[in-house]
Amino acid sequence: RETGPKRSHAAMPFLQVDLGRGVREKVPVAPNTTLREVLSAACTKRGLDVATRGLRHGRTRKHLDLSITFRLSGLDNNALIEVVEDGHTAPRGSSQAPCRVAVQLESGDPR
Repeated sequence: RETGPKRSHAAMPFLQVDLGRGVREKVPVAPNTTLREVLSAACTKRGLDVATRGLRHGRTRKHLDLSITFRLSGLDNNALIEVVEDGHTAPRGSSQAPCRVAVQLESGDPR
């Protein structure tokens, strides 16, 4: 009985990162990859300074929280995200940095 070649893993998801001027990078992501790691991978390939940049969703234009993982970001596989100059957040180490907190109630409702 022949079943053909076995695949041990499904194809790894990726994000398309638009770096501007028609330049895009395909960055492979695992469920636990943070968006900061995605930004770092894309910027490193093109020699850009990660500290002064952020990400936003290509379709909704919403700025993305770099501390969350791909799994929790709500982004689809092969989603287009854009690298932008990040002037809306406080510098690292600042006590003024925004903080995002998620709570899940015992009933299972996220708040």
